[in-house]
Amino acid sequence: MALPTMALLNTAINNVFAALADRKIRPGNRAAVQSMQEMYTALTNAYDIDVNLTVSDATDADLGVFFVTTGGLRVALGRDAAVGDIFSVNGSGDTTDDALEGAKGSAVAATDLFEVTNISTEAVVYLGQVGDLDFTGEETADFVSIGS
Repeated sequence: MALPTMALLNTAINNVFAALADRKIRPGNRAAVQSMQEMYTALTNAYDIDVNLTVSDATDADLGVFFVTTGGLRVALGRDAAVGDIFSVNGSGDTTDDALEGAKGSAVAATDLFEVTNISTEAVVYLGQVGDLDFTGEETADFVSIGS
């Protein structure tokens, strides 16, 4: 299963944070805040980039080539791509069939993040851009303030 886009995740986490902040005097809130901190750590770790690469425009015919043999992602990883691999791109290059643009829905740009979701059907999903994962309540001080 692919990770949700960072925009969707930001909205969900910010909604949970807002609910906790509005109910800061309720008993048991410290446990909820601790759970929120643990969830934040787990989620940010889930989006760790496996590799950052420059895709040479139209060098790889499609994602099948990009994933294996001499393909751009294969070379950058030092192994065949696997489901769950997350990669960011340094520029606007794409495969010959514009697979990254198709996954994103618009032109590829530097710092775009993609996740490999299927090797056999040659699929990736667009996650967002590096730096998009930004929760309102991400600072420890914010979590502490709603837990007291």
